[in-house]
Amino acid sequence: MNKDLTIVILTHNNENVIRRALESVVGIGKVLVVDSGSTDETLSICNEFKVDLVINKFISFKDQRNFALSKVYTEFTLFLDSDEKVSQLLKNFLINDFKLLEDNVDINIFEIFRTEYYDNIEVVYGFGRSNYQTRLLRTKQVYYDGDVHEYPVCKSGNTTKKLDSSIRIDHNPNRDLDSILSRLVPYAKLASIKKIKNGRKVSSLVMFLNFNYQLLRLCWNGRKDGRAGLVAAWAEAISRAITYLYVYDDNNKN
Repeated sequence: MNKDLTIVILTHNNENVIRRALESVVGIGKVLVVDSGSTDETLSICNEFKVDLVINKFISFKDQRNFALSKVYTEFTLFLDSDEKVSQLLKNFLINDFKLLEDNVDINIFEIFRTEYYDNIEVVYGFGRSNYQTRLLRTKQVYYDGDVHEYPVCKSGNTTKKLDSSIRIDHNPNRDLDSILSRLVPYAKLASIKKIKNGRKVSSLVMFLNFNYQLLRLCWNGRKDGRAGLVAAWAEAISRAITYLYVYDDNNKN
């Protein structure tokens, strides 16, 4: 058990995936679940495990993560999504080799590689491929910022380090088209709000050209992933087109 580490999991109606996440962190360190008002069996499942459970109204991911950090009293915090799990290699590292991180006193953010899947097959090349995530933080030295996609910021300096890519977080292997589409419009709407605030102007010509450009570029990059790459490319191109559509609509009101 690592006494210097708290694993934080944010939840909201995640009964289908939360057990996998909690089982993967048993014996690693303290576990804090911050729930934003689940109405399914998420809380009941969490209560089967030795975790600290806090309810906090959701405003944004940035605010929810900062709230979670305010409740952590260990030197380090590891953020784990409810549809992720800690791989066995990462678990071993966090228990047995953590001193390697503690000795890096000037580093406040550690990036961990996350394996991305589509229908149980890893996505390697295109959009949504496996990549590094900033998840392990020196608790009191970092806060979150960002309106659409939140990101950690060092309070002093900007020191980060990547862990070996074999030490991974595993995303949901059952990720499919339904799960991609369920997030498509909400994320597009959030992205459009930021663009509108920044005064972005979008014409009908720009909408047309942008969609075709994004689709061709994303499909080309994801072609090596086969069906998974093409599905991710089309979905992302559509999401970006919807973002521009929201901006176009706002530009032309009244």
